[in-house]
Amino acid sequence: MRKILIIVFGLIPYSALQAGIVTQGNAKLVISANAIVVTDGMVNNGTILNSGTLDNNGDFTNNGTELVEGLVKFTGSTAQTISGSSDFITVHVDNAAGVSLASGANVTVDEVVELANGTLNAGSGLLTFLSTSVTHCAIIDNFSDVGFSGTMTGNITAQRYHAAASGTFNQHLMGAPVSGAAFSDITAVSGSNGVAVTPTADCDETQLDAASNYGSIFEFNEAQVSSCVLEGWNVRSSGNTSNGKGYAVAISGAGTVDVTGTPNLGATYTQSALNNSGWNNTSLQGNPYNSGWHLLSNPYLASVDLSYAGGNTAFDNNVQVMHTFGGFAGTYQPLSMSGTELLAPFQGFMVRKSSAGAGTFTFNEADRRLATATFQKTGIVDGLDILVEGNGFADITKIRFDADATVGYDTYYDAYKFPSKLGQPTLYTVNDDEWSSINTKPDVASTPSIPMGFQPGTDGTYTFSAEMDLPTGVTAILEDEQLGLFQNLNDAPTYSFSSLATDDWNRFTIHFSMVTDVEETFANRPSVFCDGTTLTVVNAGVNESVTMTLYDLTGRVLLTETIQSNETAQFPVSQFATGIAVTQLHGAAFQISEKVVLR
Repeated sequence: MRKILIIVFGLIPYSALQAGIVTQGNAKLVISANAIVVTDGMVNNGTILNSGTLDNNGDFTNNGTELVEGLVKFTGSTAQTISGSSDFITVHVDNAAGVSLASGANVTVDEVVELANGTLNAGSGLLTFLSTSVTHCAIIDNFSDVGFSGTMTGNITAQRYHAAASGTFNQHLMGAPVSGAAFSDITAVSGSNGVAVTPTADCDETQLDAASNYGSIFEFNEAQVSSCVLEGWNVRSSGNTSNGKGYAVAISGAGTVDVTGTPNLGATYTQSALNNSGWNNTSLQGNPYNSGWHLLSNPYLASVDLSYAGGNTAFDNNVQVMHTFGGFAGTYQPLSMSGTELLAPFQGFMVRKSSAGAGTFTFNEADRRLATATFQKTGIVDGLDILVEGNGFADITKIRFDADATVGYDTYYDAYKFPSKLGQPTLYTVNDDEWSSINTKPDVASTPSIPMGFQPGTDGTYTFSAEMDLPTGVTAILEDEQLGLFQNLNDAPTYSFSSLATDDWNRFTIHFSMVTDVEETFANRPSVFCDGTTLTVVNAGVNESVTMTLYDLTGRVLLTETIQSNETAQFPVSQFATGIAVTQLHGAAFQISEKVVLR
């Protein structure tokens, strides 16, 4: 049999029209980069090496070897079929009459299926979307181009690669991007379906009651919690996943989850009856937990930019994503629905409804994105970020200033903090007596000092690192109350210290002081000092009155007085509690903050 070798060189874009191509035995079809081959049909019994574009107007059959690194297009005017076994990188469907997988066809997609026009029917074959790393997952695209109007029918298999879980008891938070996925597709199931676990009487986070139900897949129902947060976890061992709902899945080691069902291409997916039952409890280990949390997941086979304004304003703007690998493994980190961070396909997350009453969370098709998102990992945003590292673990807390925020907890600007896995450090600030991962204040004047809690988890040496993008003139000062030390983070952004697991968690405070440009324009400016019992304010050389306000470290006003121009005033402060306080001097064109020590 005569060998057929067709080589299309693509130094420049080139189009060759073939009235159907059939490759025999050892024949090769080589399509180089930038080249385009247009054919009325393709039957490959040899080898296809495609680094360009194969634009097929007829049926496609692959019985040989195929290395399709480029684009394969189905652009016929009559119904087309795909037969045999094919490994595609990118598939483009633009055929109003439709494209179908033939019985027994086995097709894998490495990057994307583009649904420009018509229906891709996978019903008679096997269509698998691959995932080979935490940054890779093949997707369905019927949204990136305004002209895309195609769809899919039939079942597909979607894969999600996951790294080995570190610091999460092998738990991964995930959902399914297909309808009707069986729980048994995700992992081997066990336990009594729909039955909650039973915590110990003292709510020990390290173990359950000896008679407790247990399994490998769990869903969370905050309404059934009373005295211990663990009461909310129900075992799922039969049935199917719910679109948009998240699950905690126990899987040992790295690997790939495969789920089968109809791909989710709907305009919206919702999870309803998400309430806040009004409970608060503390575990045996002293970790606080509160109500209103629900476990959801990305329902689409594409990355999603969650939309706060698109139907989710009843919920806190910042959701929580559990990290299972990397520096933040074993911690939850915030992701803003009003920001640009993306949720990867299959990604589960925790969302909170702070107010009472049932709410409905909405996922919108318009929120899908082509950009790649890392499974179970988010980015760090700008601002004052305090990172703690030690014993091989890390955590982070964030402080922000926004004129539209209030001094209390804002569901749009602030984010609660979940404790890290036991034995790992948890770093948080305090906002309305709650742990916060993001704490946003309107300005420095409103809250000059913010308590920062640190739960070491294990005895060891730890290091704070500050990454700052503060307003002009603002200085951040770290106070270590246990050692009685202060450090200017603007000048020295790292601070190392030793900590025992038994140390008081309320050990640190971040103080903010602000000096505006008036310091450059006035040779003399107001000043303040305190000998411990008497506060002295010198308003010499400034031709205006000054308002002096004294705050304690919680932001509570202790004293407010007006000092006239060129006046020196003294105020007794011995009636106030011993400790650090902050004075602020306000004028028409300036604001100055200083720390003082009260005795």
